[in-house]
Amino acid sequence: MIDLVPSARRPYNRPKTRQQYAADRREKLVALLCARDYEAHVTARTAAGEEPDPVTGLGYGYCAKCRACQSFDRLEIDHEAGCTWDKRKVNAWRRAARYWREHEEGVALRALCRSCNGRDGQRFRRRAT
Repeated sequence: MIDLVPSARRPYNRPKTRQQYAADRREKLVALLCARDYEAHVTARTAAGEEPDPVTGLGYGYCAKCRACQSFDRLEIDHEAGCTWDKRKVNAWRRAARYWREHEEGVALRALCRSCNGRDGQRFRRRAT
C-alpha cells in the first residue's frame, strides 16, 4: 500500500522564496567582501608592524570603515564611488543579482555597518558632515 501522507519522521521543507534567495545571495557577497577586506587589513597591519584584528567567528565580519564586528545580515553593501542606480526602484532579487554582476565587473564594493553606510552616503546626497 502506498502512503500518500508525508512521513512524520521527515519534516516538510517549504521551498525558499525569492526574498530568502536574495538575502542568501547578498550575505554570500558580504562574506566575500569581508574576507577580501580582512586580508588587506592583515597585510597592512603586518607591514606596519602592528597586530591585526582577531579573526571573526563564522557568520561575522568587520565593517570596512569603523572595523566593528557584526553578523553578515547586519552589514550592508556599499559602492565606494557612489551608486549610479536607484536601489529603491529595484526589488531585492534584482538588487542582489546586480551587486554580484558589479562585483564580477570590478566595481569597487565594500561591506559597511548601517551607521557607516548612512554617514558615507551623505556625501553623495550633498549633506556632507
